[in-house]
Amino acid sequence: MDCYDYFSYNNCQRNNIRKSMIKNTKKFGEYVQFLRENIGNLVEYREMTGSSEPGLVKVKTDLFDEDPFVVFGATLLATAAFSDKTLYH
Repeated sequence: MDCYDYFSYNNCQRNNIRKSMIKNTKKFGEYVQFLRENIGNLVEYREMTGSSEPGLVKVKTDLFDEDPFVVFGATLLATAAFSDKTLYH
């Protein structure tokens, strides 16, 4: 749909924003799924190396919470945990 028609411009912009939001929501959902699948490995690795963190276990459970705000906060903490450069050698 072209946004060149003056009268349909606002509708067109709303549709473009809606499509963008759906696309980004889909990507975020995939990222949350990735974190859910891999956070257990990180917790297990930290326990094996003797550097377990109680907060990481909470992040693991929070990633599966029903409240989207709790899940969002957990994704931030999980991302920070996975970005620890000492994990990758």
